Amino acid sequence: MSALAAELKTIDLGDARRNRRAQRMLGQLGDKPRESIPSACGGWTETRAVYRLFDQKKVTAEAVLAPHIACTVERLREHSRVLCIQDTSDHNDRSLGWLLERLDKRHTCEDRRNKRPFL
Repeated sequence: MSALAAELKTIDLGDARRNRRAQRMLGQLGDKPRESIPSACGGWTETRAVYRLFDQKKVTAEAVLAPHIACTVERLREHSRVLCIQDTSDHNDRSLGWLLERLDKRHTCEDRRNKRPFL
C-alpha cells in the first residue's frame, strides 16, 4: 500500500461510496503527480468521473487534505525537533503557524535570523 493510500483511508467526504471513489481516484492522480488530470486518468470516462467527484459540495480542499494534515501532524509528534525549511524567498509564517498549532507547545520552530519561535 502506498503512503498516499494509507493516508486516504481516513478521508471523510460524507458518504462511504464517495470516500472509496475519492481514495481510488486520488490514488490514481497521486501515482502520476506531474501529469494533467486527463493524462493521469487514462481515458475520458475516468476524467469525467474525477471532475464529477470534485464538483460535489462535500469534496472541498479542506476535506481532501484533512487526512494528510492529520498524518503529517502525527509524524511531527514523533520528533522533538523538526526543521521547518523554507525553500523560497517569500516566507509565510501563517501556514507554518497553522500546522504548529496542532502540535503541543513543546514543539516550536525558531526563526534563526530573529532568534524567536514562530509560536
